[in-house]
Amino acid sequence: MKKTNFFIFLVFLFSFCAPKAPIDIQAGKEECIHCKMKIVDLKFNTQVQTDKGKIYHFDSVECLVDWLNQNPDQKIKNAWIKDYVTGEWVEYKNAVYFVSPEIPSPMGKNISGYKSEDEIKKLNKPGDIYKYDDLVNYLKSQSQKDEEHHHN
Repeated sequence: MKKTNFFIFLVFLFSFCAPKAPIDIQAGKEECIHCKMKIVDLKFNTQVQTDKGKIYHFDSVECLVDWLNQNPDQKIKNAWIKDYVTGEWVEYKNAVYFVSPEIPSPMGKNISGYKSEDEIKKLNKPGDIYKYDDLVNYLKSQSQKDEEHHHN
């Protein structure tokens, strides 16, 4: 019986020790784990929490997507993006993404994230709306176009 109580105590203790994510950061204080730029525009801030509780910060949606694609061995507990309009954290697979030349992002791909399509429509700006998997495919196609352009 004592082993069971000790185990319950450890689980309880570690649940309070693990960092709670997502966490708000101050502009210019954290560095993007992917591109190493300082995170300055918090409207584009994204975060990942591993299954071990490690939190990684990103300065843009495109850095998050690239990092997730390049690190498939990482066990991800969750990842979040900031809603461009409200500043709320949104689980990245539930978010909606907008690519618009009128909303330049830190890495230049013009991608912003939102909790719903309604928020994007309220912006009344030209652009394309994507769910996460479609955004990944869009970014892959853009990468291929960039490579072809550099080789020609």
